[in-house]
Amino acid sequence: PRSHGHGALISQPAIYGSVWSLLRPHPRCATRATDLVELMLPLLQTRVALDVFTRLYRSEATTDWGLDITWCKYAASRFVQSPACIVVNAGRFVHPTGNTTANYSRRSGQEDFLCMRAMHAALVSEPKNLACLREDRYNSLDPVLTDATLAPAPAAHHAPAAIEASRHRPLKMYVYRLKHFGSKGHCISLHGGGAHDFEWELHVESNLRATFAVTADPSQADFFLLPACLNRLWASGWRWSEARQKLRACVECTSRFERKLLHVMRAVGPWYDEHPEKHLVTRHRCPYIGEQSWAINADEEVYTELWRHPRLRYICLETDPEPPPGAVRDWHREVHVPYFVDAATMQSPLPHAKRAHDFG
Repeated sequence: PRSHGHGALISQPAIYGSVWSLLRPHPRCATRATDLVELMLPLLQTRVALDVFTRLYRSEATTDWGLDITWCKYAASRFVQSPACIVVNAGRFVHPTGNTTANYSRRSGQEDFLCMRAMHAALVSEPKNLACLREDRYNSLDPVLTDATLAPAPAAHHAPAAIEASRHRPLKMYVYRLKHFGSKGHCISLHGGGAHDFEWELHVESNLRATFAVTADPSQADFFLLPACLNRLWASGWRWSEARQKLRACVECTSRFERKLLHVMRAVGPWYDEHPEKHLVTRHRCPYIGEQSWAINADEEVYTELWRHPRLRYICLETDPEPPPGAVRDWHREVHVPYFVDAATMQSPLPHAKRAHDFG
């Protein structure tokens, strides 16, 4: 039912014991969009199965190895549907072990696997979770959240000492320096207009500094923070139309600000361009796969790179209980924060008689 409800092309139940740690039951997400579904327990739409086994599968192959690391991206490109693949927490499935579970040799399987990787390099999965389609709020499987981007897990006794040590060290954060931006760039409490709606942005950097170690060497950083209050600068330029019905912003102001921020990041090194997935940027709306650009910033050309980048991770405020039609929640790229009101610094609202206009 869940596969049909999400319109998935290929799906499977979560499973214990697979070489792909990604496929274990997830403690927080009951249904996930992924770019990997294993061959052992797949459920394929009939049209997808016919296409995969007549066009993608190699007729000369002696095993099915390598098919499952390519068919998610293949199906997505052939049928233009999102999500293409999903994994569902459903029951307790365990991957069989032992040498008697297959009717082919491991050598022939490895040859087919390598051949599929070479022939369809652009289709090979990473693998990773793409989005959480249905959260598991009541029946968590583990109090500790699992890593959503695990590669095939090596046996513990084979793990290099350096890898084992890195799992237990504190994460290091690099913070881009924006001290030369003045009142136009850094997070300050003087912005007017609608900036008060984004009070939470003023506290992002200090909260992260209190939680993570900060490094001055970007090559040692696990992730990067751009400590710019993008929402507050955007909202400070909001203007009403003459009919007071449509909101407009200073698009040139945000474009100029964005160009300066990109210059600052690239002046530090290649980290932004080579590892955008390690960068945290604030955005008012949480990201979706398949989102429309007009929905991000009220149909305005605001932060056309920083707010529309397909790999950046967003510290965001708003998300819909149900994704818009044709989109799925881009769960692995969001850092969802609640509304924040600092009672010690907030200003009292103007009396109704003194307000120029109200929202709504």
